[in-house]
Amino acid sequence: MIPTPAAPCLPPTWHFSSASSGIAPSPPRLLARPEPDLTRMTLDQLCNSEDVYNRELSWLDFNWRVLHEAVDQRTPLLERLKFISITSSNLDEYFSKRVGGLKRQRAAGMANLMLDGWTPDVQLSLIAQSVRDMVAVESACLHEDILPALAEHGVRVLNYAELTAPQKEKLKAYYLKEVYRS
Repeated sequence: MIPTPAAPCLPPTWHFSSASSGIAPSPPRLLARPEPDLTRMTLDQLCNSEDVYNRELSWLDFNWRVLHEAVDQRTPLLERLKFISITSSNLDEYFSKRVGGLKRQRAAGMANLMLDGWTPDVQLSLIAQSVRDMVAVESACLHEDILPALAEHGVRVLNYAELTAPQKEKLKAYYLKEVYRS
């Protein structure tokens, strides 16, 4: 069973059922420029307030929508696998660029001067909450749903130790020719 995150700035509320249609998302939240004291708002208030817009959290909301396509049982199986890989690739880039930038701002003692309360520490804390749940949903979707469904169609992901000697040779040749070009 794929976990349903309870925290906001996470996916739009997803309702899971045993029916094949699976998921019915609520309307997406739109975020705007802040006026309230952000330092006193909860993650739920930040994500649901129409007075608040944060580029980093908005990006996470976008990635939740991508992940939703992977979780949605109505999406064809191979497309679901593609959406899982897109979600993962997006997170890799997000952490290297945006989270890295926030960490550099924190190290330099900088804060977002346009948005009171959006210090790097506040943003990093909110990001950690959201991403923790995102990765749990992503992992459960892949390992408990997509990979078993692919295995039913004869497509399996194997560990290197599970390969036969000819498969290992073929993999080595591919690696040397395509991945580690001399």
